[in-house]
Amino acid sequence: MLSRLQALLSLNKKPANQQQNEEFLPYKVPTECSALMYRPTLSTTNVLDLIKQHLANQQPLSLIRANDGEGAVIGYPEFVSKQHFEKFLNLFFGKNKLSDEQKTLFVSEVREAVSSADVIGVAGGNQVTHFTVTRAFFQHYALVSDHALICKSSIHRNLQEEELYKDFLTGLDVIGLITCRDVGDVLKDTFSIKRVVVYKVPEEAGHADNADDVARHFPDRFEELRNSIIVEKPGMLFLVGAGPCGKVYCRWIKERGGIAIDIGSTFDAWIGKATRAYMWENKDTGKTMSGKYLLNGTPSENKTTPDTASNKFYAVFESAVRNEQALKTLRKKPLSSKNYLICITPRSGSSWLCDAITKCGLLGRPGEYINSEVLRGGILKRTGADNLSDYLDAIRRLLATPNGIFGMKASWFQLAMMLEGCSLEEHFGKHLKYIHLIREDFVLQGISLYLSVNSSYFHSVQKNITDEMKQKHDGLEYSGPGIKHWIDHILRQEYGFEQFFAERKINPLRLTYEMIMARPRPTIKRIGKRLGIDPELLNNKIEAGHVKIGTERNQEWADRFREEYPNYVAFWLENRGKVRDCDINN
Repeated sequence: MLSRLQALLSLNKKPANQQQNEEFLPYKVPTECSALMYRPTLSTTNVLDLIKQHLANQQPLSLIRANDGEGAVIGYPEFVSKQHFEKFLNLFFGKNKLSDEQKTLFVSEVREAVSSADVIGVAGGNQVTHFTVTRAFFQHYALVSDHALICKSSIHRNLQEEELYKDFLTGLDVIGLITCRDVGDVLKDTFSIKRVVVYKVPEEAGHADNADDVARHFPDRFEELRNSIIVEKPGMLFLVGAGPCGKVYCRWIKERGGIAIDIGSTFDAWIGKATRAYMWENKDTGKTMSGKYLLNGTPSENKTTPDTASNKFYAVFESAVRNEQALKTLRKKPLSSKNYLICITPRSGSSWLCDAITKCGLLGRPGEYINSEVLRGGILKRTGADNLSDYLDAIRRLLATPNGIFGMKASWFQLAMMLEGCSLEEHFGKHLKYIHLIREDFVLQGISLYLSVNSSYFHSVQKNITDEMKQKHDGLEYSGPGIKHWIDHILRQEYGFEQFFAERKINPLRLTYEMIMARPRPTIKRIGKRLGIDPELLNNKIEAGHVKIGTERNQEWADRFREEYPNYVAFWLENRGKVRDCDINN
C-alpha cells in the first residue's frame, strides 16, 4: 500500500493553474508562486490504509491539517498583515497576548511542524483563497518534505462521515488524546479501548463559553506538554485537537516514536458541541447538532461518568458549582511533575505517615483527595471545579510542594469508585508512583477500626473530637464478631489492591505500619528515593502531630481474639492478599 501511495507524490508537487482573487485576501501572495502546488491526491481510504499500516508496523507518523488559521501563522510577517495575524491569535488564545519574541517562536514551531509532517491536509482548488493561499506559503518557505503526502484538510470529518474511525481505533490497548474536551470515557466505551491517556489543553478562546477565563495555552501549557507527553511504546496512537499548537504536538509525538493524527474539531463534534458549520443539522436554522458527527448517536447517549445513584464519588460533582476565577487562578501555578498514590487500608498508620511527609516539605502534601466526604468537606469548592478532570488538574497545582511533587492516599474502595469512570493514567500519565501501606498485625488493625468506627474517635488530632467520643471509645466492650467484621473489611481492600497491581504489572513500594513506627526516618527516605529525591535532603527530624490512641486493652483483645478464632487467623496469615473472603468462623 505504501508504494502505491508514494506513487502519488508526483501528483502532489505539480502546480495547477492559479487564478488569484485578491479582493478578499488579507495576504500578499509570494510572487514566485505562479501556480498553486500541493493538490490533495490521497482519498479518505488511502489515508485510512496508511494509518492502519503504520499501526501494524509500529512506525511513527504525523498527519496534520492546515487551513486559514495555520496559513495566517505560517505566512507572518512576510505575507500576512499584523492585523490579520492578531485576529487569529485572539481566536486561538483570547486575552492571553503573546510578546514579539513569543510570536516569533510560535510561527517557527508551526512551520517546523509542517516540515516534519508525513501527511498534510490542505484545501483543494486552483483559485487563491483564504484557505488555499497556505499552499503558496508552503512553497515559498519550502516546508513540504519530499516524502510528504497530501490529503484534504477535511480528512478528520471525512473519517467520521464514512464511519472509519472504528477501523483503526477499535480494541486498542492504549491511546493518547490531546484535547480540551472530556471525551476520554466515551471514546473508550465506543471503541472498546482498554486505556485512554488524556493530556488536557485550554479551550480555543473563539469557541469558549467565557473567553476571558481561558487558561494560557501558549507558551505555558505548550511548554508543559513539551516535557510531559509520553509515547509509551513504538507506534502508540494519539488523536490531537489543539489548533496550531496541535501541529507541533504531532511533531513531538512522531519524534518520540508515536502516531499522531490531527482530528481538530472532531473532538467538539463527539461531545455534541457544534463549533463548526459542517456539524449543523440544518445550516439555515442554526447550531443544532447533526447526529452523524456524534459518538453513540446523540449527546444524551454519551455516558461519560458512572451512575451517580450508585457511585457517591461521581455524585459529588453533580452538585458542584463551577468557579472559573478560582480555576483560572490555580492554572497560573505549575502542574506537578511527579505524582504518587499511597494505597492504604484503615488504621494502617497512613494519617501519621502523611502528616510526617507533609512536614518534610519536599514530598507533597498527601491526603484523601478522592474520598467523597473530603470533597464535600470543602476542597472541591476551593478548586472551583465541577468535574473530575478539572479537579485533579487543580489539586495537582494547589497541593504540590514547590519542587513539583504531588501525593494522595486512597483506600481500595475509594479508588475503585473513581476507576469506574476513568483510569489513573488518564489524569496522571504513565509514571505515577505507588506506595502500598499495610499493617502486619491485621488483628490489632481490626480492633483499632472496630473501636474507631463505633466511637467516631479516629485520631488524636481530630478536629471534632468530644469527651463523649473518648468516653465511648474507652467504654466499648469486646466483640469477636464485630472485630472479625472489620478485619474482613480491611483484607478485602488488600485483595483489591493486589489484583490492581497484578493486572497492571505495578511494583509498589511496600511499607508497613510496624516499619514506620519503628524506623520513621529511614522509611521517609525510602519514599523520597522512590520519587527521585536525594535522601540526604530528608535528614531533618521526622515530626508528626498524631499520637497513638490505642492502649494495653487493644493487645489484650488481640490475644483473646486469636484464642477464639485460631483457624480464621491462620487462614488469613496464609492467604491475605490472595483471596477476597474467608468463611471460617473459628
